[in-house]
Amino acid sequence: MAGQVSEKELEIVLMQAMIAAKNIRPQRDRLLQLRRRLEQLSLSPSPSDDDHAGKINKLARDLFDVYYIGIEYGARTLFTCLKLAAEGGARLAVNFAFAAMPGEQLHDALVAQRLPARPTTQTEAFSRVEVTLHAVKVLQEHHVPRCIEHLIGQRPAIVGERPKTDPSDKAPPAATPVDLDKARDYLDRAITLADLAVKHIDLAVAVISRFLDPKEVARLSHFTDDAYISEAAFNAVKVTEEHHIPRCIQHLVGQRPVHMVHGKNGLENPAPVPDTPVDLDKARDYLDRACTLADLAVKHIDLAVVVLSSFMDPKVVANLSEVTDKRASILQGGPYPSD
Repeated sequence: MAGQVSEKELEIVLMQAMIAAKNIRPQRDRLLQLRRRLEQLSLSPSPSDDDHAGKINKLARDLFDVYYIGIEYGARTLFTCLKLAAEGGARLAVNFAFAAMPGEQLHDALVAQRLPARPTTQTEAFSRVEVTLHAVKVLQEHHVPRCIEHLIGQRPAIVGERPKTDPSDKAPPAATPVDLDKARDYLDRAITLADLAVKHIDLAVAVISRFLDPKEVARLSHFTDDAYISEAAFNAVKVTEEHHIPRCIQHLVGQRPVHMVHGKNGLENPAPVPDTPVDLDKARDYLDRACTLADLAVKHIDLAVVVLSSFMDPKVVANLSEVTDKRASILQGGPYPSD
């Protein structure tokens, strides 16, 4: 039928939607937990002591992990879901006005939007996926970063943002005044969007599933549980590489290290950074967090390998293991020296 995705192609589309749904819900729940911590900190009788400041910084780091690592996975799978649907012949009712709206206006538009209460067609289901993507992206790129900015007085990195390399760049803007009430307001709005995203993607998955055999839907659900494990490992490695290790080095030597240009050969020169005080305690803190993420990545990828291996012939698995052992040794340059 014109405007519909075939059953075979719809399986891949549904798989992406399922993965996104299994990512977005726990990230929403994590934001709810972090809001409770912010509420407790707002009621603290001694907001000026070091312990209170340390808790604020810990809260900001945990919020960073949510939008920079956690929900980024969901955003990418939602985009892939819509891309595959369009390539499969779906008729998408794309709202181009959403892409041009600033953060607060888009928040209000998404909350006020009224879609059919009981979607039945593929087009209506994909409209829900599109709204989910917009909700996730605006909380990821605007509301949670602004919450962090009002918590610690500095604007955090945004996913996909590249460091500037023009030596004539002006100095960074002045620090933002710390304001826990404003931080709470931005976090409240982010949670509203996360709730909206959960509602829409769950409904989209339910509608798309009706077009497939129930046994195939069950198989895809089981498979996406495994896919979530391997993607979690990738995200842990990504944030370690792009944030924690570079920040550790920056506090060790007072300068930001060179930034690897992905997809190209060589390195680019980083933009000048205002003098960063050498601080071994902060360097240790970033390195500790990098090690935590590396441990998490090892756990997730080991489990993913075990699950994937169960679908293959044991002899093939053994052969692949031998080949990858040799390849890994070459990439690492042999074992690391002992202390």
